[in-house]
Amino acid sequence: MKGEKLLKLLVLIFALCTCTLLKAENSFFIDDFSISPGETKEIAIKLTNDIEFTAFQADIHFPKGLSVTQEDGEFIFDLSSRKGRDHIISASEQGENTIRLLCYSMSLKKFSGNSGDLVYFTVKASENFVGTFKLKIDGITFTQTNQKEYNLNSTETVVSGLNYNVESIALDKTEVTLKVTETTTLLATVLPEGAKNKEVLWSSSDESVASIKDGVVTAHKVGEATITVSTTDGSNLSASCKVTVVPTQAQSIALDKTEVTLKATETTTLSVTLLPETTTIKEVLW
Repeated sequence: MKGEKLLKLLVLIFALCTCTLLKAENSFFIDDFSISPGETKEIAIKLTNDIEFTAFQADIHFPKGLSVTQEDGEFIFDLSSRKGRDHIISASEQGENTIRLLCYSMSLKKFSGNSGDLVYFTVKASENFVGTFKLKIDGITFTQTNQKEYNLNSTETVVSGLNYNVESIALDKTEVTLKVTETTTLLATVLPEGAKNKEVLWSSSDESVASIKDGVVTAHKVGEATITVSTTDGSNLSASCKVTVVPTQAQSIALDKTEVTLKATETTTLSVTLLPETTTIKEVLW
């Protein structure tokens, strides 16, 4: 008798474990994901199943600040290649931040495979979507090939709203030497790569010596100026480059006449040319 009771107990435990495993192997869920404020991202709803399903209904509860892409007032949800040829999916709003999905096949075609992406959609985060949020799918009912309904457990997804502020800014040059009219380009690197606002503001301490526009420095006259690049996201970070404009020496000198003949009291004028034209000191000694 004791042996029979023990055997029955083992059978019961095995049945319970099998039931638990069966439920665990049928799940409709979204992997945890992160998204930056203002970012748009494609999301997949996955189906893991050991039963052949042909249709489903489920409610998706989105956190405030995360919205689904729409077209002509309709929410856009697409089925993956796991669908049958005549599967249809529709989405309807069920109150604030909740969307109900309904998918079916008129010919009761089953979804192919036993795991992987089943539904695709695109979400956009609001500009102040920062923090950790929960996205929940409940009311999950799948229809089997024999048209019986099978209720799946609710699932939750952790959604991380990332706040990528600028952490550093640097220039590829910290000091340059130029001659008048020469130019050079400064490259600003803003980190991290995923920073939301990477726009920068350029300025010169003395525009008459050296000016800056979109990272291009132009030298105007001999002297020194500091070029500064600053962040505009409120982090108040900056980097600078010292610009020294040096004189441009003459490389050649020439007169407009190399020989003249004059009578007593007559005069003539000689014209001198210094090259290059950007020569800084144009005074000559006669």
